[in-house]
Amino acid sequence: MDKRCIPTPVPSMVNRQRFIFAGTDIYWIGATNCDTGIWIWSYDYAPLTYSNWNTGEPNNHRAQGEHCCHMYVNGKWNDTMCSRKAHFVCKRYANSHCDQR
Repeated sequence: MDKRCIPTPVPSMVNRQRFIFAGTDIYWIGATNCDTGIWIWSYDYAPLTYSNWNTGEPNNHRAQGEHCCHMYVNGKWNDTMCSRKAHFVCKRYANSHCDQR
């Protein structure tokens, strides 16, 4: 299997988080509360219907303006400053297919 692909179909959000990581500890997942104060997906502005926050999160630690969400390799989410550098995860529909190269 191509390690860049997530197997399809993906039956649940938890399984979507089980993919091969490229050796980093955090990934942007596209959730934000910048404009509304409500956690939404940045690509379509839909409210989160699923979350996997780490214990005590989101907490806007020290009121630093933690308005973006990243995911640790264990699948747990954390709010953090949007300026933090990290790899990212893109949305992929369950019925799409990986390129077979």
